[in-house]
Amino acid sequence: MPTITVNNQTLFKLLNREMSKEELENIAFDFGLEIEEDSNNAENSKVEIPANRYDLLSVEGLSCALQSYLRIKECPRY
Repeated sequence: MPTITVNNQTLFKLLNREMSKEELENIAFDFGLEIEEDSNNAENSKVEIPANRYDLLSVEGLSCALQSYLRIKECPRY
C-alpha cells in the first residue's frame, strides 16, 4: 500500500477542525485507513492508502474524503 506523509496542522486546517492525534487515528481507522506518527517528525503523520483509492494520495484529497465522512461538507461531483 502507498504511504503518504501529511502535516497534522495542515490537515486540521483543511478540515476546519482541531482534534487530537488519537481522535484523528480513530476517525481514520473508522474510515478504513491506518495512521501512524512519523518517527522523524512528531508534527507529521504517515497514512497508509489502499491501492484502489488514488483520490486520497494528497492531503487535499484526504481532507475532502474525511469531510464527507464526518458530514462536514460534501465532496464535489464531476
